[in-house]
Amino acid sequence: PPVAVGRPPPMSHAHDRSEDAPPEAPSDERPSRKPSNCNGRPGQQRRILTREQAECIYMHRKRGARGVDTRLAGKATAVAAMFGINPKTVRDIWNRRTWTEETQHLW
Repeated sequence: PPVAVGRPPPMSHAHDRSEDAPPEAPSDERPSRKPSNCNGRPGQQRRILTREQAECIYMHRKRGARGVDTRLAGKATAVAAMFGINPKTVRDIWNRRTWTEETQHLW
């Protein structure tokens, strides 16, 4: 019998893989990175403050507040280190930009 010369017929996608094999997941070409906290600092997690912590931070705004270490009063960096947060977060609480409802009784 004569042998056909030329290209073999194109295979459909159903014949590209074994029927027993699971479908391949789409590949993600992006390099893996550590988890981010949306601020561009890989590996650091966001810290969630409680109402009591926000009140304590606000009380460190001024010297002479009851129960406040006078060496830390008015020093956002020192207060931030005490709570493991960013000094900007402390200043936002002090300037009444955040946690206003929770600290209003201290104004």
